[in-house]
Amino acid sequence: MKFTKFLANLAGAATLAITAATGALAGDTDSKAFMVLDILPLKEGATLEQAYAYFKGVEPIFAKYDFQRSDSALEVGAVVRGDVTANVVNLWVTDNPDAAFKGIFSDETYLAEWVPDRDAIFDLEKATIIVTQRGQTITTPNGKINHP
Repeated sequence: MKFTKFLANLAGAATLAITAATGALAGDTDSKAFMVLDILPLKEGATLEQAYAYFKGVEPIFAKYDFQRSDSALEVGAVVRGDVTANVVNLWVTDNPDAAFKGIFSDETYLAEWVPDRDAIFDLEKATIIVTQRGQTITTPNGKINHP
């Protein structure tokens, strides 16, 4: 009986810890002003495993410049509409995309250790990178409107 109660308490504590950690992570990324969609096709012969290893390796460097992953790298299952070629999509968040990109692309470690891998894995000529801004309103040619 004591062992069963111990297991129940342990399971409850683990669930609480996972929920708290997930909520903290979501809160950190949900509060950022910009989300960047990184839509990447792989080069001939490159694999998703190589892509995921690259993302895992650059994540700490990107974080130094307030560029954090909002979700895991997403494998593209299908492009239903549009001219986008993609195998993997990343969702990143930041409060200042200009400063984040400038920092990343001037980081000596990134340039020396990761750019060669990036260039071998991804077809950057066909890549699409979209910077979106979060907010309570959307700016239109007719003025600002509230999000639905």
